[in-house]
Amino acid sequence: MRCGINYDIIKVMCAKNNKNTRIRLLVLAVGAMLFLSSSAYTIMYTGRIFPRVHSGIVNVGGLSRQDAKDKIQSHFDSLVNEGLEIHVSEKTEKINLKNIKITFDAELAINGALSIGRNGPWYRNMQERLLSLFSIQLAHISMDIDMQDLDREIKLLAEFVDQPRKDIRLHVDGGLVQILSDTKPGAILNQEKTFVIITERLESLDKNPVLLSLKPDIPYADPNLASTAQDEARRMINSSLVLNLNGGHLLLLVSSLVSGLLLYIVATSLPRE
Repeated sequence: MRCGINYDIIKVMCAKNNKNTRIRLLVLAVGAMLFLSSSAYTIMYTGRIFPRVHSGIVNVGGLSRQDAKDKIQSHFDSLVNEGLEIHVSEKTEKINLKNIKITFDAELAINGALSIGRNGPWYRNMQERLLSLFSIQLAHISMDIDMQDLDREIKLLAEFVDQPRKDIRLHVDGGLVQILSDTKPGAILNQEKTFVIITERLESLDKNPVLLSLKPDIPYADPNLASTAQDEARRMINSSLVLNLNGGHLLLLVSSLVSGLLLYIVATSLPRE
């Protein structure tokens, strides 16, 4: 029995090792090239924000700290002075941002922009630097918005744009009480959704008009309560109230105007006890 060396197997193993070595060398070469490019890129933008970095919608890429701070502060001031234009249901209104307490720190916003490609782990920094060559990088903006002020402004906006519904209702004419059923759907502003949209616009410093839509407001009435409401209306019309006022008495008689649900009060004084 002859023992020999299988040179074919050795050749295959050597070829595989050479291939793996070439792959490793290629990976190392690419890594070194990326590292050197990233380092050169960092040196090039020393003291400046990397390109295509945005604070909200404001492009601050390539700017120094002070220039970026001035630009973003100017944009914020302009947004507050001009207000936020609202388009809803073919109407144009405006949210007056001067009526809303907003605290904004431009210095803090620029710190966030400068941190992109610098303040993370090396691999993330390299990734952010490379991405800034081709795509927009967004820096987070923080601001403090008085939610009660914003809610009040949205309620005022709703008063202008809401289209009230017409429910089944009572019509009082003298002693006659009728149930009117000429209902009509309404349309109202979704105040919760509007709150979220406006907050997002402010936090991105977006001055573009906001497009909103109204949500349906369907008439509502419980037919089972109609007769009860009618009887209660008649009882109120035919009733009178006696109030004690500073030792005297007032007799209040409830009546109705020509039509509608407006009531007036006729007061007459009674002798003191």
